[in-house]
Amino acid sequence: MTTELDEMAYEIGVGLISRVRHDQPAELAAHLETLDPELLRRIAVVLAELVPEDRSVNTLLRWKRQRGQPRRLRPLDEIVPCGTPAGYLAHAERGDLIDPACGEAYAGWKQRAA
Repeated sequence: MTTELDEMAYEIGVGLISRVRHDQPAELAAHLETLDPELLRRIAVVLAELVPEDRSVNTLLRWKRQRGQPRRLRPLDEIVPCGTPAGYLAHAERGDLIDPACGEAYAGWKQRAA
């Protein structure tokens, strides 16, 4: 059974795939340190589920070597929709004003998680 925390972990995990190709590793690491440990564990499981077992490490990391530039993926805004706790985190991370739908979704998630 999938919980809201699992769904949030999926949204954030998929967003991390894009961010790791665009952000500085130190910035990404600093952001991860702010997340709840249980959420981080679930994100790790989500990311592990996304890695195909039949590919070599070299194949999986090919994007790092292609023409010296990371491959461009969809922007985080397209991956993490507004009106969700992950949307709130994406806004906060970028320093955006947080829209009411994201604020309410995040507050509800925090209340349920407490």
